[in-house]
Amino acid sequence: MAIDYTVQDQVLLDAIVSFQDEYKDLFDTWKSIDGKAQASATIAGVFLAAAFAVAKDIPLTFLPFQRALLAISIGLLVITICICLVGLLVRRIYPPAIGENSKDLVEDLLPSLTQSKRGARLSRFIRDRFDLWELVNSDFMKKCSDKAVWVTIGQLTLLAAIAAATTVTLIAVIN
Repeated sequence: MAIDYTVQDQVLLDAIVSFQDEYKDLFDTWKSIDGKAQASATIAGVFLAAAFAVAKDIPLTFLPFQRALLAISIGLLVITICICLVGLLVRRIYPPAIGENSKDLVEDLLPSLTQSKRGARLSRFIRDRFDLWELVNSDFMKKCSDKAVWVTIGQLTLLAAIAAATTVTLIAVIN
């Protein structure tokens, strides 16, 4: 039984393949953003441990502004870790329209696939799959963007914390 796809069906099928490729790219991006969040939180944790070690035995030579900078650095490091954790939060995304997730579409299609309705039903099936992939990827892209914003804020906060800690350390070394 050969399937006679219309030009529109073929275009939609090509677009579905493109959506599948895009989903794989988005998944890689998602993992990359998670990796950056984990690395940023780890770096912040290392700096936080060092800052607490310094804060435990603050030298008498520390001036009030140095103490304030150290406190700001500690605060920024804690904020960095919290922001990175928000970036790592589990987010609900639509599952890809493959395998078990396309089962309902197939089960809806097969019983009504009579010879007279076959072309129209197949076209609708392809369109439904296209619509599902479009929904899945647009949602995934939005969630990736949101996650990336949190991680970027975390990295900028980490940079500010490192700058404050470095300033405190350099001033202590110079004095």
